[in-house]
Amino acid sequence: MKTKMRKAVAVAFCLLVAGPGTSMAQGRNDCPDGALAGGTYSNLVIKGGGDCYIMNVLVTGDVTAQNMDQISIVSSTVNGSISFTNSISAFVYNNVVSGPSITTLRNTNSTVARNTVNSGDISVNDQECKQQTSAIVEENEIFGGTLRVNCNKTATVRNNVVRDGNIICRDNDRLDSFDNDARGAGGKVKCSGSIGD
Repeated sequence: MKTKMRKAVAVAFCLLVAGPGTSMAQGRNDCPDGALAGGTYSNLVIKGGGDCYIMNVLVTGDVTAQNMDQISIVSSTVNGSISFTNSISAFVYNNVVSGPSITTLRNTNSTVARNTVNSGDISVNDQECKQQTSAIVEENEIFGGTLRVNCNKTATVRNNVVRDGNIICRDNDRLDSFDNDARGAGGKVKCSGSIGD
């Protein structure tokens, strides 16, 4: 599993330097060259297609992206929320998030791994439950929030830790759930139809 995650990060780094061959259509685009590496931003809003690779940034507000080919945020600090919607590939890896949530919604493929969320939630969902999406949610740590992985065609939910909250996996066509831990008073792992939990 760790080898898979390292390969995914390696791909993200390679794509990060690939850069400018991307195109963004209408809407606000805070990632015009297809990559942001380093720097401090108040908010990032990215829309309209193409690719954007964000790495080693500090965002004092929110990161929002929609209708992208590929959107990635790696090894960054976000004091608000991360919200990636309606994209082909959404990749959220090794970030520290202090806002309300990390949300990946209605993306064809979502990977949310090795993130730390302080006083917030992680949601990886196909909200309409059309189950056309694939989700990998691994090795995240949440303090005072809930992990939700619902309504995906395939979902892998492994080695996540929630402190003072719950882990909920519902209505996924195929679910592989293993070694998840909800710690603290009343915390529960509720992953129906799972392998393992």
